[in-house]
Amino acid sequence: MSANTRFDASNKFGSRSNEKFLPVWSASGMLNLKSLLLRQYDAVSDLRLRTSFGKTGNMVDNQTPNLLLRQESLDTYYGENVSKVDALPNPYLRWEQTDQWNVGVDASLFDYRLTVGVDAYYKHTKDAFDNTLVSPFNGVENYVMNGSDITNSGFSINLSAYLLKTRDWSWLVSANYSVVYNSINTKTANKYKIEKYLNGTAIMDGKSIGTFYSYNFIGLDPQNGLPLFDDYRDRQHLLEGQPLDRIMERVGVVSGSREPNFAGSFYSTLRYQQWSLSASFNYALGNKIRKFALYKDVLDGVSSETMCARSSPIVGANLVMSATPNFLRSSVRVILLLATTATTGVLQLPQQPKVSRLSPTTTG
Repeated sequence: MSANTRFDASNKFGSRSNEKFLPVWSASGMLNLKSLLLRQYDAVSDLRLRTSFGKTGNMVDNQTPNLLLRQESLDTYYGENVSKVDALPNPYLRWEQTDQWNVGVDASLFDYRLTVGVDAYYKHTKDAFDNTLVSPFNGVENYVMNGSDITNSGFSINLSAYLLKTRDWSWLVSANYSVVYNSINTKTANKYKIEKYLNGTAIMDGKSIGTFYSYNFIGLDPQNGLPLFDDYRDRQHLLEGQPLDRIMERVGVVSGSREPNFAGSFYSTLRYQQWSLSASFNYALGNKIRKFALYKDVLDGVSSETMCARSSPIVGANLVMSATPNFLRSSVRVILLLATTATTGVLQLPQQPKVSRLSPTTTG
């Protein structure tokens, strides 16, 4: 067993927050199950249970509770020195606090030829720093605030084995697999533009980091084969006066997150006396990306004759796919548009839903 504690203090946090001091502590312990319960089993070389929990704090740079002015050079017109605002006061800023709990089991079998490790954790961050959009009348467009609570949890599995182990030769193979879940509980009323919801940079309450929306695809136009999206044109009264985040929940659909939920690696080392050869592979699964390039030619309008001349039957549409290496892609959802050459004239893609024009509150 071990434990430690200390007190941190910072004058970067204002007098109005009343939280300049933060107690930081941690405790950990390990239990040798091999010695307690499994001494008579020779196949079990080692078995240990470990756990830890603690509290840490974080501060942000370039913040001050006081207004800071920087003296500039002499103004030749007025004959006086000029001052410039170097930093605006942020007296309500508090510590970002994180509580974390970990538990793990390590087992070694068959004279340490096989090793298995399993770890799980829970991490909660309170008063996380957010770069919040504010009115330009404040003199800045962004302001650092304690705006969110973030919860992270997950587990990992580690496996190592000696496939060959002699005096001159050894071959070690190891693999790692981990799963991560997260969610945000935001306290600030950020007004994002619609592009932020489409590219996954908007912070949304109760959603995972990097969650992005897509327009609700309702099928292909039977006349020209181009995509159709539900823009709520016949139900605008349901969206009047609603903030943009509520509108996106109605009009859009969640396509996924830009951040991977699963990650892992594979490692191998072959040794002969003093020579060794190593190789490692890494992968990530569960995240999504959007392919905008497929829309480009159709947005500007392109004739069917031009499409035929390019000898490409694919015009383009919405592509959302797993952002993983080619040999490890877990899921691909593709909506392809086949160019039709039966019609003449210009094939024009229907406009994207103009959600932001429905009311003044939807401009983000």
